[in-house]
Amino acid sequence: GLLSAPKELTEWSHARDAAEERGEALNALQTRLNTYVSGKKILKQLQDDFTGKKETYDRAEVFRKALEDQYLNAQAGILADTLVDGEPCPVCGSTSHPKLAALSEHAPTEADVKKAKKEYEKASKITEKASSEASKQRGTVTTSEENLCREVEQLLPGKPVESALNFLWN
Repeated sequence: GLLSAPKELTEWSHARDAAEERGEALNALQTRLNTYVSGKKILKQLQDDFTGKKETYDRAEVFRKALEDQYLNAQAGILADTLVDGEPCPVCGSTSHPKLAALSEHAPTEADVKKAKKEYEKASKITEKASSEASKQRGTVTTSEENLCREVEQLLPGKPVESALNFLWN
């Protein structure tokens, strides 16, 4: 009895130390799991933000293209609007202009086209930035997930890592 007491105390002390270390490791893992879940939420927000900005960009692109097309189609009417009888046409040189192309009253101006192009370029830059931020966060979350899987496998061998992480994802 008494002779084995120091040996048992030493074993108990080692077991207690091992349990404390395991508890600290599990607490650290829980902190990283919480950070991971927060990172996933941020990723979702960034992806949603990108989607909204991409829709704005797509609309700006369609509008810019439509205005450019309308503007180019209206060039004959714009040119005709500047012609004066007796003065030469800058395209063909004729001084007679019997059949002038009509200028549509809804034709966009060059200023309209330039404004649409600026809006498109602005939307493009904003969308690229949002895409970059979401991509960077996706990389962070992926790395975090890989590290968590390794830690869970080391601390809790035989436990279903993927199902635990999938539960936390949702």
